[in-house]
Amino acid sequence: MKIRCIANKGTELPENYLNPPLDITTETEFKLIVGKEYIVYAISQWQGNLS
Repeated sequence: MKIRCIANKGTELPENYLNPPLDITTETEFKLIVGKEYIVYAISQWQGNLS
């Protein structure tokens, strides 16, 4: 499936997606370009969160 990036900062994530031990915090900036389309090959679900 194709998706379009709408945000690339940890501040835009729901609180339950933040995971400081994995370095996913409100300070995180992901290496994605807002507005760009990306192809998704798989989605996983763990503890109610999608990855």
